[in-house]
Amino acid sequence: MRIRVLPLLVVLVGSLSAPAVSVAAPFLLQFSGNWQFYDPQFDQPEFHSAMNGSGVFEGSPVTLWLLINDGDTNPDPGVGTYSIRGSIDVGSTHLALSPEHLSFYPGSGELNGWGQLSGPRADGFQPFFWQFQSGPSNPLPGVTDDFSSLIQFFQSARSYNAFYIGYRDGPNNCGLCLGTFNPVLTKVEAQPVPELGPLPLMLTGFFALAARRRKRSLRH
Repeated sequence: MRIRVLPLLVVLVGSLSAPAVSVAAPFLLQFSGNWQFYDPQFDQPEFHSAMNGSGVFEGSPVTLWLLINDGDTNPDPGVGTYSIRGSIDVGSTHLALSPEHLSFYPGSGELNGWGQLSGPRADGFQPFFWQFQSGPSNPLPGVTDDFSSLIQFFQSARSYNAFYIGYRDGPNNCGLCLGTFNPVLTKVEAQPVPELGPLPLMLTGFFALAARRRKRSLRH
């Protein structure tokens, strides 16, 4: 009898141990473009020189990754606010976006995001902030502020106004020490999110019950 039950138990445990996977969120978005200095070199020669020394030149390739999580944190039905994190490769420089938020205004087709930026210094200049700006553009028919509409908007628009990458001069802000690029969406990919299945809880209860019965049998 025990031999017949064992295979069934193995199959049951195996099926319960497989994680439940959700592909609804988050979504990974990849953008590409080319670096442009925001101001002419004669306005900010030291910043241009420092960026060139770190491998960033006018026209350097830029790749941006944004991981957008489901869950609108804004109660306003006309505004969707979603948490994001990501990274940027500019030339040979890798920069990280701190976890922040992106706001979506479906009525006007606008996107806005701002956050801190971290990465290697370019001589005396340190990465400081990023800003994503798009719109207003033609809104999609029937688009709301929900997550699926946000992804639909990204896939439909494809290109956006600008993404700004700002630096600071030592401890001081440097309003003109920044670059920009026009992001073109090159990939949208759903990221599976493994969720903990019921197996740990069931096994805990199973072994607790088995231990209790074993204690009783030993007493008798």
